[in-house]
Amino acid sequence: MQPRRSAERHVVASLRDAKFRESRRDSPTWAASFRFKSAIECDPPAIGMIPRQDHPWAAGSEENRLRRQCPEEPRYFGPQGTSANGIFTEPGILANMGTRIIATSMAVPPEVQTSEQLAPLIGRDSEWIIRRTGVLQRHVAGNLKDPAVLAAEASRPLLDRYGSPDCVIYAGAIPRQMLPDLSVFVHRELGLTGVPGFSVNAACLSFLSALTVADALIERGQYRKILICVAELASRGRNFSEPESAALLGDGAAAVLMEQTPGTSCIAGYQMQTWSDGADLAGLRGGGTLFPPEHPDTTLADHRFHMQGEQLLRATVPRLRQFLDKFFSEHGISQADIQLVIPHQPSGPALSLLKRWGFTEERVVNIIADYGNCVAASMPMALALAEREGQIQRGDLLLLLGTAAGISIGASLLRW
Repeated sequence: MQPRRSAERHVVASLRDAKFRESRRDSPTWAASFRFKSAIECDPPAIGMIPRQDHPWAAGSEENRLRRQCPEEPRYFGPQGTSANGIFTEPGILANMGTRIIATSMAVPPEVQTSEQLAPLIGRDSEWIIRRTGVLQRHVAGNLKDPAVLAAEASRPLLDRYGSPDCVIYAGAIPRQMLPDLSVFVHRELGLTGVPGFSVNAACLSFLSALTVADALIERGQYRKILICVAELASRGRNFSEPESAALLGDGAAAVLMEQTPGTSCIAGYQMQTWSDGADLAGLRGGGTLFPPEHPDTTLADHRFHMQGEQLLRATVPRLRQFLDKFFSEHGISQADIQLVIPHQPSGPALSLLKRWGFTEERVVNIIADYGNCVAASMPMALALAEREGQIQRGDLLLLLGTAAGISIGASLLRW
């Protein structure tokens, strides 16, 4: 990458910074300001973004390892002297701020369906369901048709406590309808006016992707406080002729609030990879241009979830091992540095594979038995439950990890 500034601007900036450092020489912050100067002047300039490979903070270096774990170091807020949240700083001064999840919440429909109740609907016994999926029970929507209602239910406690957000990001996979997107209907349920809203859909990795988008928007000062929410009514798309997928799915919702706050909390790393050769192994084909309602080849099954479970597992597991090895190496950490893993909840057997990478059961949030696979809501639901049960402490390094139809694998390091 080329430096962001031209040579002329660089000289001017250097003279300005030299005068500034001279005037601030007795200040405890001036050394930190000078040390971070190269990151400020090269593209990309923001802390937490990926630097060019020849930079001292390039992946794998010791300095990068420390930075990605978000030490108590100041952060740069630009030449105008005002941060995204209105805190005034002198030009070039770094402020000790980080993007942080300040609150979490979750909601589920009241109706519970046990594996014993589901068994006759799919032609299997409850022991088969539990052995193949690890699901003892799941919440189901029943007569609830609108996921916006459930997403708003999860979001209201956060807004009641912290006020309205500057932006709403809906992070779900299963749509209410094709247009407009679901964020609009959550927006309406919450009674918001003028607040921008949009959706991020990366299948089961939607929440992980939305976190990264929100972090970037807050870092650049576009918004101060962002609501990320999701509700999946997956039970409404179950195909009972595919017993394994029908036994897996459940319904649920979750929400988080993100803002920039003092301290060391931040998104310390993110990576995602996609292998499109597995695009047909799981999904929901109907509802788009490929299988419109009037097309003679469109069937009811096109509007139901389908999954080739064994093929999907065989295609994912070897790639997951390589992905994690690369992710840990590039971020300069090991499994021992992670306090807690917040995974997507694909199935009980799939979660047990995390032991292969050194994560004991005590370090993995596993909610599959009580809630099933709630698609994109699974990860934020697990996060909300872990916080509620006191499994997460401020300063912990969390690994958010998941797979998605596509096939995609994604991970994020979150300094809580």
